[in-house]
Amino acid sequence: MTTFAKLTDNLTVRACFLLLTLLWLQFFIRKLWVSIIAAFAITLAFFIAAKALSKKLPREKSFSKNDLVNALVLKNAEDIKSLYLLAVPSDKNFIKCAFRFSAATPDDVAAAFRESGDRDVTLIVNECGRQVMVYASSLPKKINIVNKNKLYKTLKTAGLLPKPVEMTKPEKKYVPPKETLSYIFSKRNVKYFLFSGIILTLMAFVTPLKLYYLIVASLSLLFALVSEIIYLKG
Repeated sequence: MTTFAKLTDNLTVRACFLLLTLLWLQFFIRKLWVSIIAAFAITLAFFIAAKALSKKLPREKSFSKNDLVNALVLKNAEDIKSLYLLAVPSDKNFIKCAFRFSAATPDDVAAAFRESGDRDVTLIVNECGRQVMVYASSLPKKINIVNKNKLYKTLKTAGLLPKPVEMTKPEKKYVPPKETLSYIFSKRNVKYFLFSGIILTLMAFVTPLKLYYLIVASLSLLFALVSEIIYLKG
């Protein structure tokens, strides 16, 4: 996850908490400006306390499904098949490994079908979409698709999870403000700004915080306008 994505997620969580706190305070405090100040204070105190508590709690890094993917994509197909058979020695199917970062395709299923002869197939993949599942189920032999979720559970139960790959942290690169703004006010975000503005405008007429929703809705619509202008000029 990029630094910008983390920042966006953190701001979204804090904004949602602030909004919920403000809505609840409106039931107890009639003056809007007092509710806003109190909501800011409660939000700030909550997240400061949560951050301090998280630093004190012991953290034990567990082996996640993403760790499994990072480890297996660097192994060859035979090694992955051997690891799977150690965990499930009772599987007598023809085992085909098509494990990679991208999702499985119908071509992977077709290749396993051709190579399997008269035997049923166990296909080991990272991810598998509905189209591939439907195609596999339509073939005249059983295709058992083992995705990363099933594989993780199987290997974990057998105590055979591979060692995690030690990933080095990439160097932080300076991102110019102009590039950040061009990402925020891109053409693809216009529809999101418009949708948010319309929803918030409608919400203004069914909540006691009419002024607040109208201000935020106006900002969303303004961002949509700015994005469109930048796109037309670019």
